[in-house]
Amino acid sequence: QCASLLREAMWSRVSELYLDAPGIDYVAYTEENLVRLDAALENYRTKYGILKS
Repeated sequence: QCASLLREAMWSRVSELYLDAPGIDYVAYTEENLVRLDAALENYRTKYGILKS
């Protein structure tokens, strides 16, 4: 889930720069996906712990 949300956030970030479709708010879509990614990462860390390098 984290990888999927990261991919979607990066896709929408690039779309902010290069696409201009009427009625689509790429900035808001990016923010939505980053918030969801943050929640998914927190869930992962809670469930599996944090790896130390």
